[in-house]
Amino acid sequence: WARFVVHQDLPTVLRCHAGAFEALGGAPREVLYDRMKTAVIGEGDTGGIVYNRALVDLARHYGSIPRPAGLTAPKQKAGSSDRSATFARTSSWPGPFATSKT
Repeated sequence: WARFVVHQDLPTVLRCHAGAFEALGGAPREVLYDRMKTAVIGEGDTGGIVYNRALVDLARHYGSIPRPAGLTAPKQKAGSSDRSATFARTSSWPGPFATSKT
């Protein structure tokens, strides 16, 4: 399941999550997140990640738990940054692409 969007703001991210979960007929037990600003708002006093409250509420609604992707384990992100860069170079999609490794 994929959806191309123009913005990565919170309402868009939440709509995309809900759309994916509905299309797939459910949600995974855990959803891995890198430190995207829409999902992570900071670190707690004990060093744990603090997730955006709306994202946590959506995950709870679907029975999922947000988890951080390991900072030193890029394979947890399944190479999505590399694939998007490859897609941008090889695609006939007419729009502009921004590729980033952040």
